Amino acid sequence: MLEDKVTLFLKKFVLGREVKLGDSDEVIRACISRAYSDMMTAGKYVLDTDLAKGDKAKTERNNGRKESFFELLQDHGYAFSRELISDTCELFGSLEIIRSGDRYATRWGLAQKLVNMTFKYLYVFSEEVDAEGKAIDFSVSDCPLDSVILDAIEYKGTVWSRLDIDTYLEIQDKIDAALVDEAKKRPEIAEEKKKIGRLLYDFIKW
Repeated sequence: MLEDKVTLFLKKFVLGREVKLGDSDEVIRACISRAYSDMMTAGKYVLDTDLAKGDKAKTERNNGRKESFFELLQDHGYAFSRELISDTCELFGSLEIIRSGDRYATRWGLAQKLVNMTFKYLYVFSEEVDAEGKAIDFSVSDCPLDSVILDAIEYKGTVWSRLDIDTYLEIQDKIDAALVDEAKKRPEIAEEKKKIGRLLYDFIKW
């Protein structure tokens, strides 16, 4: 009983105390919100910088992007694809390079973070997401990119929020190769990769 309470606490801590774990849409939206916050660790320096901190319009823009992304997920059948990342780029405007003063990010860098972290959280909470029949296929998922993963794959100094598509694809290919090498040492890796794709590398290295 205590173990169940601890697990429930951890789930509520991550998703939010008010989230109904039996409502898959609520869980998915909560996963998106967590992923959006991860993306905004860099995105806050270039997105909505025309608005003051605490401005109601800034909150509305952020909520609008999250809801639009939820709709994109629905349109894509909750399936990961690079096309989903490409479509997500549109949420951040029409320019590939987003500048604010001397800071900049790329739409692709921000979009990959939002998409890949969403799928990471969806996997963690797949039991809740599957509750209403929304079984998600993670087998072709990409690995979320941050400084920990980029250092592990020998891209130290590369900034995830400034990635272009070619560098991103090159890195994901390197992660594929790294997982093949891991599988030579631990055969179970190959089976796990069939289930969650390159997302597995994130769990191994974190």
